[in-house]
Amino acid sequence: MDLNTPALLRLPTVLARTGLPKSSLYRLIQKRDFPAPVKLSERCSAWPESEVSDWIERKVAERRNQQDLHLEKVEQGKPRHKTGL
Repeated sequence: MDLNTPALLRLPTVLARTGLPKSSLYRLIQKRDFPAPVKLSERCSAWPESEVSDWIERKVAERRNQQDLHLEKVEQGKPRHKTGL
């Protein structure tokens, strides 16, 4: 197998990787918040592995950004202690 060939993931693998139930996955696709599958034949679809991985990485980055914002707010709300008394 050529390592430069993009891999395609079938639905059970996409669900396992994302942790989403099928209904949520298709709802996200409809809202354009998740990559649409590639139609391979009349009854067969798959997702490019790179697009699924990118989506997962974006979700993790969004969470990190939210945590950073939360920590900034917590730090701003802490009382300052005077030193050198």
